[in-house]
Amino acid sequence: IRDAAYAALGPPRRRQAHVAAARALERSENATAAAIALHYENAGATAEAVRWHERAAEAAQWLHAHADAVRALERALALSEDLPAGPDTARFQLRLLTALPAPLLSLEGYASGRMASVHTRAVRLAGQLGSEPEPPLMWSLAMAALTRGEWEPAREFAERLRTRAERDDDQVLWVESDYLQGIAAYWPGRLTEARGWFEAAMRRFGPERRRAHVLRYGQDPELLVRLRLAHTLWLLGHPGEADRQRDLALRAASESSHAYSRAATSVWAAIVALDRGEVAEFRRQAQALATDPADEGPAQVRLADELFAGHLAVLEGRTDRGLSRIRAARAHLVDGQAPAPGLPGVATRLLLESYATAGQPEAGLALADEALVMGRGAELWEAEIRRMRAAFLAALGALADQVEAELARALAVAQRQRARAFETRIRETLTERSV
Repeated sequence: IRDAAYAALGPPRRRQAHVAAARALERSENATAAAIALHYENAGATAEAVRWHERAAEAAQWLHAHADAVRALERALALSEDLPAGPDTARFQLRLLTALPAPLLSLEGYASGRMASVHTRAVRLAGQLGSEPEPPLMWSLAMAALTRGEWEPAREFAERLRTRAERDDDQVLWVESDYLQGIAAYWPGRLTEARGWFEAAMRRFGPERRRAHVLRYGQDPELLVRLRLAHTLWLLGHPGEADRQRDLALRAASESSHAYSRAATSVWAAIVALDRGEVAEFRRQAQALATDPADEGPAQVRLADELFAGHLAVLEGRTDRGLSRIRAARAHLVDGQAPAPGLPGVATRLLLESYATAGQPEAGLALADEALVMGRGAELWEAEIRRMRAAFLAALGALADQVEAELARALAVAQRQRARAFETRIRETLTERSV
């Protein structure tokens, strides 16, 4: 009956009915922005439709419905092509393009083709308007550079954001620029510098601004920065303070409603546990990821889940299956487009550990040689990679001088990076060999 009545209406009356429905929903406390946008769209009220699609995207983003947020923003962009051409429409389109990277990162990561298209179009539009890209877009460009292993360009983006934060006294942006500077120092192994930036970010972070971080940048910095800081502190030889930062991050994650940030916290807690040799904690964090029933999740989380599941299989004696899963996930990250910074390095570190656990020194040695020249986050673990390379050489019957020369190189790297945890491990290996 409803469909027949609707079909009997002529186009003018249909448009009037949709406008009336949209305005009625605007007065309702239970109406969704998406429903209002659809009515305005069906009414041909393009300006109102794009405005409500934008609101729908913001609501979806906060509820971590990232696919819905992307669809709403892309629909608003498509409809905006029907608005009168001119600077006002161009500025509105730039605003939509600036909002897109935050939900896109959770779906596809920073290096996807769709993300690259958004970056290209937004930068071109900003240039046409004679304006600098807005901070969320510049932040996304910095993260894309980090994902490609381009540490210096990312640092330059972060510095520009810091200048903007100082100018506008924008505390949210200040935290995010400190975080970017920290990541740009962390992956190449400049640990003391990374610690300074991460600690600065946490000093400035305010829980009351958490929503602004999530909406503008797609993640909760408290959770992610504290875990990176915990790893950095442990590497620098401060395990007690590292424990405190890790526990603060995990406590905040348990209270967070932002699914992506919670999952990323489990990923990094597992990586910290792996480096520290805490098998039970690694298993606990890996299993926390595996229990997520959602089929659609962040690309970086899905790949980390696969890596961790593979390593757990190796630990449990299902060696062939486990190594196969890790190799497949690593190939996707190294040969394709990694969705987040450092993941190729993480996958390489994990596969090396699995080769050591499985007693496969020949494969381990070949991977270690590759890891020493690959970049993309593997630099962080250079000292440990060289220590493991020495162990693989010894297992394959290399001369003692060759093994000890590799350990000496590992020690030099650990000292240069001030990675006390790795330095201690290398010295223990040297002591064992001298007994």
